[in-house]
Amino acid sequence: MKTLVSFLALTVLLIFSANAQTITTAGSGNWRSTTPNAPWPGGIVPTSSNNVIIADGHTVTLDSSLAFTVANLTIGQPGIHPGILTYAANVTAANSFTITGNLTISDSGRFEYGPLPSVLPNVYLGGNFFIGTGAVLNLASGSSKGIMLTFNSTATGVDQTVTSTGNHTYNDFKFGNIFVKRPSVTDRVLCNTTMWTKAGPITLLKGIWEQSAGTLNDTSASASNENMGSTNGTLKITGSGSYACTSSLQDSAGIGRGGSMAAIYINTTGTFSTGTKKGSATFQNSNSLTLVAGTVNIYSRYADLYATTISGGTLNIDPQSGAGAVAVAGTSNAFTVDSAATFNMSGGTINIVNPLSTTGAGLEMNFSKYGNYNITGGTINIGNGVSSLAGSADGFQVSAPTAPLWNLVVNNPSGTNRQVALTDGASPTNLAVKNNLTITAGTLNANVGTGSNISVGGAFSNTGTFNGGSASTYTYNGASAQTTGALPVTVPNLTIDNSKGVTLSRATTITGVLRLAAGVFDNTIPFTLGPSGSVVMAGGSLKVTTDVEENSTNAVPLTFFLSQNYPNPFNPSTTFTYQIAKEGFVSVKIFDVLGREAATLVNEVKQAGTYPATWNAAGFVSGIYLCRMQSGSFTEIKKIILMK
Repeated sequence: MKTLVSFLALTVLLIFSANAQTITTAGSGNWRSTTPNAPWPGGIVPTSSNNVIIADGHTVTLDSSLAFTVANLTIGQPGIHPGILTYAANVTAANSFTITGNLTISDSGRFEYGPLPSVLPNVYLGGNFFIGTGAVLNLASGSSKGIMLTFNSTATGVDQTVTSTGNHTYNDFKFGNIFVKRPSVTDRVLCNTTMWTKAGPITLLKGIWEQSAGTLNDTSASASNENMGSTNGTLKITGSGSYACTSSLQDSAGIGRGGSMAAIYINTTGTFSTGTKKGSATFQNSNSLTLVAGTVNIYSRYADLYATTISGGTLNIDPQSGAGAVAVAGTSNAFTVDSAATFNMSGGTINIVNPLSTTGAGLEMNFSKYGNYNITGGTINIGNGVSSLAGSADGFQVSAPTAPLWNLVVNNPSGTNRQVALTDGASPTNLAVKNNLTITAGTLNANVGTGSNISVGGAFSNTGTFNGGSASTYTYNGASAQTTGALPVTVPNLTIDNSKGVTLSRATTITGVLRLAAGVFDNTIPFTLGPSGSVVMAGGSLKVTTDVEENSTNAVPLTFFLSQNYPNPFNPSTTFTYQIAKEGFVSVKIFDVLGREAATLVNEVKQAGTYPATWNAAGFVSGIYLCRMQSGSFTEIKKIILMK
């Protein structure tokens, strides 16, 4: 059907062109001039039914207060003296120029703005655009926004094309703005040549701009927000195409959600860049970003407000953008997923270099507690092997309380303020890595507040520094056999939850609870329980039988203890382990953040020992809750997260 529509549209265009009379200039002059041969033969001014050729050596000036319309327009013919189309100084924004067919600027032809004021008229193009070798299209003056070129073919299913021969520079091929206004969201403007816009990015009102070769350059020097248009538009960078924007690329309402930006699809051997290494800019995705292949460079921030899908390629984020740049405020996030956004990642790499600011405490990676995540592959690389600029006292900060990452690499060469901290301010951040957790260089610091819950589904390796703190919990929960790898030699709590088994890599002391949830824990290399340590048999087992395993359920703890719940975040059930050093009354209760009691798990006298306690929160709303254990003078509180 699409082929038939394309054929019919092309047939109509050919019939129209065949019936249209061609007028070729006989000299130079104003477009509206009726003087014979200055420029039109017999003084007959072209109308919308005419094909127009501005012959070699002739200059035609667009004048008067009326709009201009032609069928097909050809500027110049091969020769020594180019044909020229330009604007008069008295032309205003009301003097639109409509070309219902094709625009061709032949070799050495010129289409220029002339001595125009700052506001220039629209050019509407209904067909294809071609610029030849040595031709010049200069429709953006030094101080003005320039011509606004709108691709508005009404032929559904037919591509409009932008092609060229030869090499062109900024002064040879530039517009003020480019608009795409096609009848369908799937109608394309297919561009395979390098071109420039002066006043901002391409504006996609409806339809697709596909850059399949060359570079679409937005050279606006403005630091204001640049809006790509409506949700009916799509920017596609494919083949060897590239895109470069020097200013902020976000919706018209700034960081808020008041505007909307067109969808962006990147599958290229080229690059997609926003911002500049000497400035600060934001790439705010208010519609959808799809990265299949290619390189995306963001010199400052990336904010996902709607949907991001990464299956390949590389996303580079540099918050400070190099020496002399305008550093992003310390309270901003270099990478953030909004609470209502969706983030999908099945492949590719995200690289973040440089802490945000020399002062303040910003977050390099901020995965919202309430965003929607589907991360099944790919790598997030913090530092990327670059000797980063000095940041705040916290260096890099990563907040990912509910987002299970696939591969996380800390590769941040050591030095002042080079650590990567799992924190959101003073509170700890949990970290779930479905595959490999790798520390190549620098420090990964989980020793914040009450410590972090760290789960690893693959390999845990460390050639840098890992600071796990005194209260963190480690979980191995992969789908294939694991080793504990770089697990610290002393850990507070350890959970084995892998039906394929986990092998202890080196002698380890467990000061809190060893929870055996699933699979065999190969303790051929032995572990040691600290004075208050205990083992909870919850479906798993030890390979080497020990007195600890045999007596774990009856062992008398030396201290009182309330473990962090597992899993956390959870939905709808989660389990705690609590220890009683001597017989007494025990209370374990759940409270919401306002201090209101939500549930009572334990409220009775207990013998000394280790016990589980489970809370089923099926009837409760998502949010943060507190679990409080009291026994005699002992009180301990754990923060837990219910996420539905």
